[in-house]
Amino acid sequence: MELIFCGGAGEVGASCYLMKIDGKNILLDCGIRITSSKDNLPDFRLIQENGGIDAIVVSHAHTDHTGALPAISRQYPNALIYMTHASELHRQ
Repeated sequence: MELIFCGGAGEVGASCYLMKIDGKNILLDCGIRITSSKDNLPDFRLIQENGGIDAIVVSHAHTDHTGALPAISRQYPNALIYMTHASELHRQ
């Protein structure tokens, strides 16, 4: 397994971690930075450079973990998104 930090490491917001497991790329969360002088989005370039994504797993439905889902979903429309039922209810 390889873990690539695309955002959220050493900061609050933009939680986004690419996990490379058994030939699959799984994105854990894809949030935005709420207040920052940096770009609000995680570093999608790292995702592209590592072969894109096969699936997305949402840990919980806070904006700093889900705010960039629309943007990454447009780039990878075939990547399934997995979340708990509670996260799905909170998102609506």
